[in-house]
Parts: sequence; structure tokens; C-alpha cells
Amino acid sequence: MTQAALSIDVAPDTLIADSVKASLFAKVTDDIAAYAIIDGQWCEDIYGRLLGEEHTNWCSLIAGELAQELALTAPYLVRLEQDSDLTNWLIEEGWGKGWGIYFLASKSKAKELYRTPPPESLKQQVERGAFVASPDISEDEATDVVLLRRHFRRYLRVEFESDGRLVRFRFFDPAVLRVWLLSTNPSETQAFFGPITDFIAEDWCEEPSLCNAQQLWHFAAPAAGEHCKTNRFNMGTRQLTPMTPITESSTQTNERPKSHITLIRKAQEKVFEDMQWELFIAKIAHDLLKAKALPQIGVTTFAGAQDFARDQVKEAIANGVETVGELNEYLKQTY
Repeated sequence: MTQAALSIDVAPDTLIADSVKASLFAKVTDDIAAYAIIDGQWCEDIYGRLLGEEHTNWCSLIAGELAQELALTAPYLVRLEQDSDLTNWLIEEGWGKGWGIYFLASKSKAKELYRTPPPESLKQQVERGAFVASPDISEDEATDVVLLRRHFRRYLRVEFESDGRLVRFRFFDPAVLRVWLLSTNPSETQAFFGPITDFIAEDWCEEPSLCNAQQLWHFAAPAAGEHCKTNRFNMGTRQLTPMTPITESSTQTNERPKSHITLIRKAQEKVFEDMQWELFIAKIAHDLLKAKALPQIGVTTFAGAQDFARDQVKEAIANGVETVGELNEYLKQTY
């Protein structure tokens, strides 16, 4: 049956969900399994849902004294089974809402990379309430979910090169993951992938006007010394678009000695700042179009509204505007 025929008989949301699941489970083997990291801040039901799962391995990425306190809003690492109720719910209900990211990982490579036991055993962590997880994995240090948790916990905090600040790194946000993997150099990319073979993320960000639930981003593990291969796939048109790394950042080396804290280089900081800037511009453009404030000057498209908003914000800054409140007043007075 052709894609055109399918589109007549099947709802668009079903087509998207089926495409996501096909992309996620196509490469699953005895060694390669599918997983997700789901953010409790965006998916408010995830903790309660996981507590009701009897045959699913999962754990919180948060450790220590905050593990119990942040149980409702923590990021959760979950092993996914094809066509399970949990998998179907996450993809059918959550895709397009920024709930988290999906990935494939090699269980054998995870065991190889993290074969040295951690300083504190799982049993000790559980006894003091520092480990929130499904009951059946709490006594096995070599469970794949536990090993992957050790891998990803290395990235929960990062340091800004510009001022030394330590901040929480939300790499499990689809928008952050995209920018991060397009801005890393080969060495950083290799380290971040570790036992991961593929990442899959939606084309989501906090500005709804910039989101496209039909777009799927795929990042494949890189060969040594190379960037990961990145493609953006439109599940509606079936068009595959190769994406290139951000040159200014991805070609820059990290001169700092190896540390347990990941460094966000100055060039990467700028990439993330640019992302926030474009989100800000998009919100203004969306508000201007919604208020029907632009047709009189010949602007009727979202792209045109973005260009207009970008120019006006730059002009406002040049005129001494410093805060968002001042900017809103400036735009109201001007239009």
C-alpha cells in the first residue's frame, strides 16, 4: 500500500506514531535495545505511570537526597518494549509535546564501559532513599538501565567556559539535544554517545510556532574522529534532509584537561544563546501575527514576521531598551 493510500485510511497522528515506532525498533537486536529519557517536568504522569508498570525496567537519573523529593519531576530512563502499553502511550500521546528523547544502546558496550562498580552500591543507595527505580533492577549493578543511568548522569551538570558556572544540563529536552549534537566536536560527540548507537528526537521547542510533530531527527553514532550523522526526516512527505554540524563550534577543540564535569565551550554557549534568541524572536512574531498588527505593512507570513521582529528588536536595543518589559512597551508604542 502506498503512502498516499495510507493517508486516506489512517489518521495523521497514527501515521506519525507508527513512523516513530518503526524508526525506533527497526534496529533492535538481542544486544541493541530501545530506551527513552522522559522528563517529569513536561510529562507529569510519568512517575505514576511507571509505578504501575510490572514488567518495565526504569530508574530516575536523580540520585542522593533529592531522589525522593524530586520523584514527580525527575527525568526517567526507561527501557521500551515494542507495542507495549507504555511505549504506545509515550509515543502516541507524547510525541510533539517535548516529553523527552529516545535512543538505542548496546547492552554489551554499556557493560564494557561501566564494568567498574560505583563507589556506593545500589543496595546502599536504596537503603538511604537515594535511588528511585523499578524494584527488579535495584539489586543488579549490571542491569542495562542502571549502566546507562551512570553514563547519562555524567551530563546532568555542565560548566560554562566563559564564567565557570555549574548548571543543570537538560540534554533530554529535544531542542537542547539537537543543538548540543550539532555543536559538539568529534571527541565530545564520541564521549556523549558512549554505548548509544542512535538518538531519535522530535522537532520540538518551547515556542509552538516553531514545532513540527511530523519532523523526526535521527543522530547516528559517529566513527572515530568524525561527527555523528544527522538527518531530519519528514514523516508526512517522507523527505530525508541531511543536517550539517555548526561549523563555528563543532570544529573547535577543547583545550582543558579531561574532567568529570563536561565543559560547554564559549562557541557552544553562543549556539545555545542563538537558539534562545530565535525562540524569543519567534514568540514576538507569533504574537504580532495573532494581533493582526502586520498586514498594513505587507507582512503576512510567519517568516516575514520573524524578519520584521528581528529588525525591530535590534532597533529597540540600539535605542536603549534593556528588558523584556521595556521591549513590549516599545513595540506597543511603535505598532
